[in-house]
Amino acid sequence: MQKYFKIRRRSGGGECEISEVGDNTYMISFMDKEAQERVLERLDHVILIEGQEIHISLRHENVAESSKQPKGSPNQEQREKLSA
Repeated sequence: MQKYFKIRRRSGGGECEISEVGDNTYMISFMDKEAQERVLERLDHVILIEGQEIHISLRHENVAESSKQPKGSPNQEQREKLSA
C-alpha cells in the first residue's frame, strides 16, 4: 500500500508514512499537503495485492504533529493525515 501511495502517477501521492490503526484501517501521513490533496481528488483507489483487487476508501483528518518536533516547539504544525 505504501508503494502505491508514494507513486504520484498511480495514486497522485508522494512521500508518506503508513501506520496500522485498527483492523484493516491505516493512517497515511503525507509529507506534502499537495500530495494529500491530489490523493483525495481521486475517487477510486484500487491496488492489486496477491492477485486480488483491493478498493481503498479514504477520509481526511487533521492531526497535530507532535512526534517530529520537541514539545513546546514554536514550529509545531498541523500535519495532514488520511485514514484508509
